[in-house]
Amino acid sequence: MSFSIPVFPGGVGALLRANAAARLREVLAGGTPTASPLWRAHATQVLQARDFAVVAGSPTEQWLNGRMKGLDIAAKIATVSAIDAGVQAVRSGTADVLFAERSALLDAAKRNASPGELVVLDRMFTNAPLALAFRRGDDDFRLLVDRTLSRLYSSGDIHGLYAKWFGEPDGNAMTFFRWNTLPD
Repeated sequence: MSFSIPVFPGGVGALLRANAAARLREVLAGGTPTASPLWRAHATQVLQARDFAVVAGSPTEQWLNGRMKGLDIAAKIATVSAIDAGVQAVRSGTADVLFAERSALLDAAKRNASPGELVVLDRMFTNAPLALAFRRGDDDFRLLVDRTLSRLYSSGDIHGLYAKWFGEPDGNAMTFFRWNTLPD
């Protein structure tokens, strides 16, 4: 048996081309719609007939299929073999959006695109912190890891590490680090 310690904020995110339709980006970001007549397309209509990509067999694939069915959205969901393949599908225009673990999207966008070509939305569609797994019973090691992570979070050093691999941490990431800092 094992247990886990949350390390980074995690959850499903969305990656799309920077020049994607403004209304699509707005709907996916979950923000307040810009001023427009009320007769314009409802948010779910904006998602109809879109092409989404997701990694085959991933928890995100199950989540996306469930959300599309629950919202009665008839979008094409194409499975890809890996996140990099999904990034290429978005870059080439064969997919409008790639859904995957947000931290992995941030890294993939950084590695696979020209600056400003791709956007990872700030919105997280699910909450699933990334964690380290440990064997039960090694309380000394667990305490060492907890204290080390806590010092990293409270010192502010986490900012540079996070930025190196995932880009600048947003407010949600910084809140996660504050909440997971142990008192001295």
